[in-house]
Amino acid sequence: MGSFDTSKTDNTLRTLFKKKAASKHSQQEEADKALSKEEQAIELLKGMTPEQIMAVISTINR
Repeated sequence: MGSFDTSKTDNTLRTLFKKKAASKHSQQEEADKALSKEEQAIELLKGMTPEQIMAVISTINR
């Protein structure tokens, strides 16, 4: 078999995947904007250890 020129297909697929990734990123940004400040704080706290949370509280209380 001879070689085939797949450059058009490759470029089309690259463009498609870039658009899909950009769309997903945009959707996440919209979801983040929809959260209230309290909800954002809670989401951040969920990822923290108890020690980190106590350090933040201590800083706030100063």
